[in-house]
Amino acid sequence: MTLDQVRKGQRFQIEKIQDDFSRMQTLRFGIGEGSEASCFEVIPGGPIILSSGGQEIAVGRKLARSIQVNPLVHGGEEDELLYDNAGCCRGPRKKHRFGR
Repeated sequence: MTLDQVRKGQRFQIEKIQDDFSRMQTLRFGIGEGSEASCFEVIPGGPIILSSGGQEIAVGRKLARSIQVNPLVHGGEEDELLYDNAGCCRGPRKKHRFGR
């Protein structure tokens, strides 16, 4: 699947970046092949907002179509993201071993 197909809240790993120009652009954002990130927001007809390494990055649709991703699933469920009061993503919500 490509980055433009991810859903809000979904975690993924960047599997492959199609061409050298796209690879150079993503490296400027601090992401590359093997990086893990999550989808903070999908703007209809606009960019995909990623959360990676404590920062939020807007990736345009054209660039997103050139990035192959692999969804990450842990324990049979997709990770749920934790947001603070300002709406900033603080990473995956930790699953308690007692199911809370």
